[in-house]
Amino acid sequence: MILFSVFKTVAARFDTFCGYVDRASRYTLIFLSSLIFILLMLQVVMRYLIRSPLAWVEELTSYALAYLVLFACSSYIRSWQHIRVDTFANAFPKSLQTITFAAINILVIYFAYLIIFSGYRLALLGAGDLTPSGAFTLYWPRMALVIGGALIMLQAFNNLLRAISGKVETLLASK
Repeated sequence: MILFSVFKTVAARFDTFCGYVDRASRYTLIFLSSLIFILLMLQVVMRYLIRSPLAWVEELTSYALAYLVLFACSSYIRSWQHIRVDTFANAFPKSLQTITFAAINILVIYFAYLIIFSGYRLALLGAGDLTPSGAFTLYWPRMALVIGGALIMLQAFNNLLRAISGKVETLLASK
């Protein structure tokens, strides 16, 4: 019993840490969304008013979009707002819902591992390559898979700890 209470304390602290990571991810999402909007508006001005488009804007916005998508995925994993079939899941008793919740998060951890592993190999493959405009290396855009996969894995592992420690009811009941 003492070991389980220690586990619950560690899980609660890890949940707090993951909450801070999620908050930082959401601020990054705001920044990236703003950056994409500003750069695309700059490109419109440069293309149609000045008649001299910038070659690197489309590339930079595409790469920022990759980070945006993967950071948003980690936030959705944490808050359990991703796509799921509520009607089917709500038909289960609470204990089976918790087991299903844990099993889904184990699968998410596995797929995040695959994203990290494949993304790292892809990033190393393009470490010396430049983008078509020649302004950036392909290493950091491809590292979006590694960083985003790590954030997804972190939040899914946190959800798994929530399920084991008994805090999953708040996520299941709120939907």
